Parts: sequence; structure tokens; C-alpha cells
Amino acid sequence: MKRVLLLFATLLLTGISQAQDIEIFKPYVKADGSARYIAVLDDNTIWWTAPGDPWKPSSTEGLPSGFSIKMFEPYVKINGEARYIIVLDDNTIWWTAPGDPWKRSSSAGLPEGVAIKEFQPYVKMDGQARYIAVMEDNSIWWTAPGEEWRRSTSGGLPTN
Repeated sequence: MKRVLLLFATLLLTGISQAQDIEIFKPYVKADGSARYIAVLDDNTIWWTAPGDPWKPSSTEGLPSGFSIKMFEPYVKINGEARYIIVLDDNTIWWTAPGDPWKRSSSAGLPEGVAIKEFQPYVKMDGQARYIAVMEDNSIWWTAPGEEWRRSTSGGLPTN
């Protein structure tokens, strides 16, 4: 009996020690009105679910080895297709359509040596996607996927 209890305690403690913390959690709504939840765990694995369903791993194929996710943002295009955008700790930006390999997005035009502090994608009423980045120096930049980043005005905003 002691052996069984010791084995059970060992298995329980092993399971607890291998548990992962959720570092990033993002919900989004698909065009059909159904919800999805995305979780990035502290081991940089990405998981998704529909409410009430079991969680499933999402692919990290295409991402560089040893990557570390700093930011994660999902969005839905007007045509209903979902996109995931991540910023890695090295400030590179990557995107994917769920189920496809990750692809590197251009950082051309962003100031070198200045870290990304905030990042958000959005879709305009005409269906065009845009990305906005706030840098550590409080400058604000925007781009359309596939184009060079451009500085946005911050005139009148009381920043450093």
C-alpha cells in the first residue's frame, strides 16, 4: 500500500511540475459568430479551442528555432479568414493563417534598435488589414501587410 501511495504522490508531483503557465491569452470571434480562444504557454507552445471543446496545439512550423513569443494577436479578415500575428523577443514579426506555416512579416521602415512596446492588427471597412506598432521610444508606426512601415503622427500627444 505504501508503494502505491508513494507512486501516486510521485506521479502527481511530476504532473504538477510539468504544468505550463499561460503567458498570453486571446479570444477572437470568427465571421460566423463562433468564438475561439488562443493560449501561449510559457514554453512558447500555442494552443487553441472553441468554447466547450478540448484544447488543440497550433503549429509553430516556420518559426525560427529557440523563438520566444513576446506578443500574440489574432484578427479576422472581412472574408472570414483568421490570421495570427506574433512579435518575438527579437522584435521580428510573424504571421500565419491557422493550419499554415508561419511566415516572417517585413520590419522594413521600423527604427532599428528600438523595441516594439505594443502591437495591434486591425481590418478597415474596405477589408484591408493594417498593423500598428508603438515603439519603446513612444513613436507610432503603421503598415499594410507587404508594405514598408511608416511613421504615424503623434503631434499633440504629450509623450517623451
